[in-house]
Amino acid sequence: MSHVFTYGSLMFDRVWSRVVCGTYPAAAATLSGFRRQRVLDQDYPSLQRIDGSTCNGSAMGAGSRGERLSDEQGAGGDEDAGAGEGPDTGSHKGGSKSASEGEDALSGVVYLGVQADDLKALDEFEGSEYCRIQVQVTVRAQVDGGPAPGSLLLADTYLFIASDKVAPGPWDPDDFERERIERFLREYPPPRSA
Repeated sequence: MSHVFTYGSLMFDRVWSRVVCGTYPAAAATLSGFRRQRVLDQDYPSLQRIDGSTCNGSAMGAGSRGERLSDEQGAGGDEDAGAGEGPDTGSHKGGSKSASEGEDALSGVVYLGVQADDLKALDEFEGSEYCRIQVQVTVRAQVDGGPAPGSLLLADTYLFIASDKVAPGPWDPDDFERERIERFLREYPPPRSA
C-alpha cells in the first residue's frame, strides 16, 4: 500500500473515483519544493521541482521512463489506513497556497493506503508524460484513524517530465473545477470505470 499525493485533476473525486476501484481516506496536504504549472493546450497541470531536477533512478515512473517504483517500494509506511470515504478535504479550494503555507508549498489531497492495483491504474492514467516519485507531504486535516495535522508522510506523486509542454503561469484548481472538469472527463476517459 502507498499514500498518493494528488495536486491536479485527481484531487477531485469525480476524476479519482473513475480511475481507482478502491475507496480511500483522504486528507488535505501540502508539498514543498515543487510548483504546479499549466500544460500547453491542456486542462491538466504539471508538477515541477523548484530546483528543476527530474526523475532519478531511485524513483522512476512507468514505461520507457525507467524502472517504476514497485508497489512494495511505494510510500505508505506501516499505517493501516483502512478503506472508506474521507471527509471533504476542501484542499482544492482557494488556489494553490494558503496563508499558512510557505512560498514553495502547494496544496493537494493525499489518499491513504492505496492498493497496488489502483497504483497501476493511476500509472496508466498519468501516462508517459509523468514519472511516479516519492515525496514527503505535510498533512493539513485530520482523517478518522489517519495521521494528525502537521504529520509528515511519505507519498507517491507524479512529476511531469515533458518539460517542453509546460506553459508559463500556475494551474488554477478552482478554474478547473468550475470551467474545465467536464471537458477533461470527456477527453481523458479513465482506464476503468468504478
